[in-house]
Amino acid sequence: MIDPSDTTSLCSGKMWIFVHLEYFLDTNCETHIVDLMSITKEESFNEFTHYESSVKPFWCLLMDGGPDENPRFLVNILKYLLLFKRLDLDYLTIRTHILRQSAYNPVKWSMVSLSSKLAGIELNAFTYGKHLESINGKVTIVNEELGCHNFKHVKEHLYEL
Repeated sequence: MIDPSDTTSLCSGKMWIFVHLEYFLDTNCETHIVDLMSITKEESFNEFTHYESSVKPFWCLLMDGGPDENPRFLVNILKYLLLFKRLDLDYLTIRTHILRQSAYNPVKWSMVSLSSKLAGIELNAFTYGKHLESINGKVTIVNEELGCHNFKHVKEHLYEL
């Protein structure tokens, strides 16, 4: 059984966090694949992603089962196929956890230590001005360019932490 008070038992090394602007860029299988590809190019992750000078040929991806990454959807299968071919893998398996089973998902548990470190951090999302307004009771982006500038500022400060 997983001990909830132990936030390090499932951590095996470095963690890479990708920050996407949700309003302007939905995450989907393709954005996750792009993120994985960028990890393989990052020298500081070579000990996890490479053997000698090649990408390790066996990969196991653990997913939470959401529609943006679930391998039961054909569009996602095609993206995983491209990852398989582009990295010249010998074996690729994608394991998913069903909804409401997060308690048994080691990926979710590895995020516990990150969540506790990020708790209480406040970042100013409106450094360059307000880009959101309430229109008919719904929060709406009224200035996309300003929103992108604000997000870039927040992202830079988050990376500094």
